[in-house]
Amino acid sequence: MKKGFILMLIAALLLTMTFGTLLMGCDTPGDDPVPPSGGDDGDKCPTCGKNPCECPADEGTSIDLVLFIGQSNMAGRGDATTATQVAEGHAYEFRAISDPTKLYHLAEPFGVNENNETSGITETTKTGSMVSAFCEAYYAVTNTPIVGVSCSKGGQKISVFDTDGAAYADAVARVNSAKDFIAQEYANGNSDMKVRNTYVVWLQGESDGDVGTTAADYTATLDRIVKGFKQDIGAAQTFIIPIGVYNGKDDARNANYTAIRDAQKAYCEGNADATVISNLLVDFLDLGYMKDQFHFTQEGYELVGYEAGTNMAHFVTTGTKPEC
Repeated sequence: MKKGFILMLIAALLLTMTFGTLLMGCDTPGDDPVPPSGGDDGDKCPTCGKNPCECPADEGTSIDLVLFIGQSNMAGRGDATTATQVAEGHAYEFRAISDPTKLYHLAEPFGVNENNETSGITETTKTGSMVSAFCEAYYAVTNTPIVGVSCSKGGQKISVFDTDGAAYADAVARVNSAKDFIAQEYANGNSDMKVRNTYVVWLQGESDGDVGTTAADYTATLDRIVKGFKQDIGAAQTFIIPIGVYNGKDDARNANYTAIRDAQKAYCEGNADATVISNLLVDFLDLGYMKDQFHFTQEGYELVGYEAGTNMAHFVTTGTKPEC
């Protein structure tokens, strides 16, 4: 009696494992965000459209490739010694300029070695950014590692990153180099990582506030950049962190900052390819997280990184824009 009962349990367990294997792979439907569940099709697999899912088991470990691009607050002016420590396997850095032969464990200061004299994306003041906190928050929700690519430099107007310039070409080359490297390592059996989605995280605009770039001009350039990245690196979405305030007694400059910030938010509201993932920076002066006229403390970078990473994960897992 006992022997027969044990055999029945083993058979049931094997059946459950087999069925579970069939379901694997449906959590990451190609390069598109997973649509929200619900409605008549809410229980159907977003890849094969069937219920139960008939997708084959996914092979390899999915990663999301993310370009972190912008000016000084993306590059980071914080303190790397107090930054989030990324757990092993939760995020990587691809160093397209300094060493495109491997993936590095992601740590602060992120992108410190990625200087390219040819494109002008060079600086020596990256001291600690939001990226580590961002990646840990993203992993906590998605269970998917980020491979980060850095392409930031302080003091740059949006025109520097326009699609006809060297900085934009450099950003495209860095991401495509990362894609090629990851694909080749997988093909050669050196890694089980496969790119699931490619995204852009954008934090830039303070310099445009400084010089009074109009909202219309800023929006037109941003639109070219978002469309360019969609075409040239296959970016499924550009995630935008609107700028903060100017920390100084200059009403005209602060009005210009507000114009840029509002333009960034309005652009995302009317564009399916761009999403705001944090509005925290506008409050950082009042909250005491500004260290000078333009930049934030590491604690501030940690807070915005955590919120932005969590909200990007919300979009990726539900297909809906977060309420910031």
